[in-house]
Amino acid sequence: MSMEKIEANVAFAIEKLGPLSDVPFGLNEESVVWVEGFIDGAEAVGRSRGHPGPGP
Repeated sequence: MSMEKIEANVAFAIEKLGPLSDVPFGLNEESVVWVEGFIDGAEAVGRSRGHPGPGP
Protein backbone atom coordinates (compact mmCIF):
# COMPACT_ATOMS: atom_id res chain seq x y z
CA MET A 1 0.00 0.00 0.00
CA SER A 2 1.38 3.39 -0.93
CA MET A 3 1.99 6.15 1.60
CA GLU A 4 -0.67 8.26 -0.13
CA LYS A 5 -3.29 5.55 0.39
CA ILE A 6 -2.29 5.14 4.03
CA GLU A 7 -2.55 8.89 4.60
CA ALA A 8 -5.95 8.96 2.88
CA ASN A 9 -7.18 6.12 5.10
CA VAL A 10 -5.94 7.92 8.22
CA ALA A 11 -7.74 11.12 7.19
CA PHE A 12 -10.92 9.13 6.46
CA ALA A 13 -10.80 7.39 9.86
CA ILE A 14 -10.26 10.67 11.69
CA GLU A 15 -13.10 12.34 9.76
CA LYS A 16 -15.61 9.53 10.32
CA LEU A 17 -14.69 8.24 13.79
CA GLY A 18 -13.65 11.50 15.44
CA PRO A 19 -17.20 12.82 15.83
CA LEU A 20 -18.28 9.50 17.41
CA SER A 21 -15.57 9.54 20.05
CA ASP A 22 -15.45 11.23 23.40
CA VAL A 23 -11.72 11.97 23.23
CA PRO A 24 -9.65 14.56 21.35
CA PHE A 25 -9.44 12.38 18.25
CA GLY A 26 -6.39 12.24 16.02
CA LEU A 27 -3.02 10.57 15.79
CA ASN A 28 -2.59 9.87 19.49
CA GLU A 29 -2.72 7.04 22.01
CA GLU A 30 -6.16 8.03 23.34
CA SER A 31 -7.64 7.65 19.87
CA VAL A 32 -6.02 4.25 19.34
CA VAL A 33 -7.48 3.01 22.63
CA TRP A 34 -10.90 4.38 21.64
CA VAL A 35 -10.77 2.67 18.22
CA GLU A 36 -9.77 -0.65 19.83
CA GLY A 37 -12.81 -0.41 22.13
CA PHE A 38 -15.04 0.53 19.20
CA ILE A 39 -13.87 -2.53 17.24
CA ASP A 40 -14.24 -4.83 20.24
CA GLY A 41 -17.79 -3.56 20.76
CA ALA A 42 -18.68 -4.06 17.10
CA GLU A 43 -17.32 -7.60 17.19
CA ALA A 44 -19.36 -8.36 20.32
CA VAL A 45 -22.53 -7.10 18.62
CA GLY A 46 -21.78 -9.24 15.58
CA ARG A 47 -21.25 -12.36 17.71
CA SER A 48 -24.50 -11.70 19.58
CA ARG A 49 -26.25 -11.67 16.20
CA GLY A 50 -24.75 -15.02 15.24
CA HIS A 51 -21.85 -13.78 13.14
CA PRO A 52 -18.49 -15.39 13.88
CA GLY A 53 -15.68 -13.22 15.13
CA PRO A 54 -12.47 -12.60 13.23
CA GLY A 55 -10.89 -15.76 14.61
CA PRO A 56 -8.09 -16.48 17.06
